[in-house]
Amino acid sequence: MSGVQVQLRKEARALLPWSAAVAFATVALAFLAERSSGFPNFSGDQQIWLVMAHVTGVLAVAALSLGHEFAHGTLGSLMVQPVDRRRLLWTKLLVTAAIVIGLAVLAEMTYPARGPLRPSSRPLLIWGPVAAGIGLVPVLTLLTRRPLGGVVFAIVVPGIILMVSDVFYPLAEGTLAIRITWYGTLAASALGLLARLSGDALHAGPSPPRGGPVTDTA
Repeated sequence: MSGVQVQLRKEARALLPWSAAVAFATVALAFLAERSSGFPNFSGDQQIWLVMAHVTGVLAVAALSLGHEFAHGTLGSLMVQPVDRRRLLWTKLLVTAAIVIGLAVLAEMTYPARGPLRPSSRPLLIWGPVAAGIGLVPVLTLLTRRPLGGVVFAIVVPGIILMVSDVFYPLAEGTLAIRITWYGTLAASALGLLARLSGDALHAGPSPPRGGPVTDTA
């Protein structure tokens, strides 16, 4: 088995139990919301819980891609492996992207058609966490050294964009603030992804010991 296959298997094994829990919560809450459609107030509460479970679940899974390395103290040993660091990053990125996109597709399929949330907010609430999970969360997790830090600050960034947008374009008057937040989240996530792939984010992690194995073949 090649080194890439071993790394793929390791990443998938670390994230699949958590992603399965998020998928189960999404389906269960969507089922409850659909069954409660005859009771608008109760159904609305269930849909809010569904959105919260999806958003925090996707971000948590993305944070654990690097967070489990911090939790088990293996990030340093990972970075001194005689493998191109970019290949390690791409492996983590591909596994994380596949899982969070799958969770978003599941949310799209199960999300009730009717509810108190605006249809215009659907891309932000379902696909916004995916964009943040791929671009923002890993960098923020590295910077804070904690998965929780990656999750919290990945929520704070769109939250700040929405608050500022709402000042100029109140939500009570239209959906422009939501669209600005959606595109702002995409832009912030793209910047985070570029920083990660350029290797700048790696320097936030532990430096390999001098005289150790080759750290980068690029």
